[in-house]
Amino acid sequence: MRRPLINCLAGLAFMVGAAAAHANASADKWLEQGDSQWRQGHTDQAMKSYEAAEKSEPNSSRILMKKAGLYLATQNFDSAIRTYQSVIGAEPGNAVAFIGMGIAYLHGGDNDLARAAFEEALRLEPKRKAQLAPVLASLDEQANRRVSPH
Repeated sequence: MRRPLINCLAGLAFMVGAAAAHANASADKWLEQGDSQWRQGHTDQAMKSYEAAEKSEPNSSRILMKKAGLYLATQNFDSAIRTYQSVIGAEPGNAVAFIGMGIAYLHGGDNDLARAAFEEALRLEPKRKAQLAPVLASLDEQANRRVSPH
């Protein structure tokens, strides 16, 4: 009796694995297409491809990162922030998502939230200090100019 159950479970595991591999292959195809469209400057088409990839692989951080990056590149900062927040909700240790979100906040004019995002990225990945130190120094200068009565 135990043997048929094991065979059944093994068959189900194979089917689930095959379905996941198929979903990933489909998502990969859409991501490649979206990347190509983005490189060619067809950002609306690229976003549609990324959205199709997301249907194949829902809540995928790698797909959300592509979408967030495209939102950032097209200066849709509010959507970029929301999308980076979704990535961070799924992967709290994703320093790159914090950097992207910091850039979006910076361009959106919220220097305090930008600083917080950059500092969190630096806390998560101290090796990024060379990248982030100039940005944080610039934010310090801007903050000092606002506070200074001169």
